[in-house]
Order: sequence, then structure tokens, then C-alpha cells
Amino acid sequence: MIKKAFLLVLFVACGVAVSAQSYSLRTNILGLATANLNLEASMTLDRKWSLHLPLQYNPFKFSKNRQFRNFYASPGVRYWLLESYMGGFIGMHGTAGTYSVGNLFGSKYRYEGEGYGVGISIGRAYQLGRRWNLEWEIGAGAVWLAFSSYPRRTEHGLPFLIFPTDEKYKTYHTLRVALGTACLMCYRPQAGTCTHFPASNERSGRRYGIPPAPADNMDG
Repeated sequence: MIKKAFLLVLFVACGVAVSAQSYSLRTNILGLATANLNLEASMTLDRKWSLHLPLQYNPFKFSKNRQFRNFYASPGVRYWLLESYMGGFIGMHGTAGTYSVGNLFGSKYRYEGEGYGVGISIGRAYQLGRRWNLEWEIGAGAVWLAFSSYPRRTEHGLPFLIFPTDEKYKTYHTLRVALGTACLMCYRPQAGTCTHFPASNERSGRRYGIPPAPADNMDG
């Protein structure tokens, strides 16, 4: 069911991308540092709104069956205080995915299930160059988890044979922290300046040699 929802979100995002004038690919450096492979695609909706779709995947198992495996999608929108992909922003996002976590920090259980949540965040993007941004983001939210716990068996030399116990449902408060770098790209359906490209405003355009967007013709 969750995989179908992911595919639906991706299909809708691809449809919106057709009318987007600029878009980006980003990775969360802090996520990579914790073995969570991740990639975020985003696109502008207008001058101050952008649509985002981060995906996170962790397939790894470590020694003694330690694991933090997960697959999550967190679609959301951002309102930019200055201009898309530039300066401060306020974000809203949803989260959905699956996980299998266990044998960490001395725990004798593995927890497997699904999670759904919502949250808000704030952050800021800094231009490193014409095509590169560095941004930070911090936020808070709530996630609802449905999971089964699996205790380890240690007898007969089979330490990792596990059997499910009762299924549980819990709601947790979450903290969202990200430090990412983004590659910015511009889609130009017609010749001329891409008005939603973050360096296209007058101030940053002078810095990177990009002409400002042409003014509207007031003479009709």
C-alpha cells in the first residue's frame, strides 16, 4: 500500500515538473553520515513557493544484526521569504515509510513496522555559486508508528532467530535536522531569462553575471 502511495506521489510530481521553470537535486549530508542514502528532488511552483520530495533508504545490516533499515518519503512545500532557493524559508511536510530497527545500544529487540507523520520546519539557503546551494533546516513534528517487536533467541547457538510479539501503536514527537547541498538547474521553455532561477534577481544576478528578468511592458 505504501509503495503504491509513493508511486502516486512520484507520478504527480512528474506532472507538476512539466510546468516548473527551475528545479534542484539535493542530498542531506547528515543523513549520509548515518548510513541513510538520500536524495531530494524539488521544483518551483512560483517565485516564493517550491515543492519537495525527499527519499531516504537504508538497506544495511551491521555486525550482531544491528540495523536501522528504513525507506521513507517526506513530500512537502516551502515558502521562501526572499525568492525560491534563496534566503530563509518556512516548510511543511508529511512523512510515510517502513522501517526495521534493532539490536542498537544494547537492546534485545528488533522493531519492524510503518510510520506516518507531519511536521513543520525553518531553514536558510546560501548560494555557493551559480548552480550550487548549501542549506540548513531544523523542524519538529509528530509521527505515528505501528510496529511489532521481535526478541532475540540465544539458545542452541541461534542468536538471531526472532519471533513477533504483540503489535503496538505509538505516537512520537520528532526532531528534523538537515544540512544539505543542492545542485540547481533551470528549465527554460522559451528563450530568455529563467525568472525563477535563484540567481536571476537583480542583486544575485549581478554577482553571477545573469541578467535580471525583463520588466513587464506597462504600455500595453
